[in-house]
Amino acid sequence: MTSLLLFLLRLYPPGFRQQFGEDMREQILTDYARASARGLLHAVAFGLATAVDLVRTGAVERMDPTWVDDDTGTNHTRGTGMTMSEWIRDLKHAVRALLRVPGFTAAAVGT
Repeated sequence: MTSLLLFLLRLYPPGFRQQFGEDMREQILTDYARASARGLLHAVAFGLATAVDLVRTGAVERMDPTWVDDDTGTNHTRGTGMTMSEWIRDLKHAVRALLRVPGFTAAAVGT
């Protein structure tokens, strides 16, 4: 199972693998060993969940990269920050939503 998971790391772009591949490899092996220690069912569940995650995120990284390429210094990220007007709009929406449900608001503030 670990060989399949390590093979799936190849789905990520080369620059991403170069930067994060070894850490991902070590983490997968460590987590798989922990799952195996808990039993076969846990190991299989971990393997399947990790395989699905690696396929999904590997495909997303190829379509919309989020890493910085050290060779060219190119930032491969999209603008993910929020402007002040977006923050204010979200804050107003949150306040309106909290005012609609005063019991929940009291519990949230009390917590």
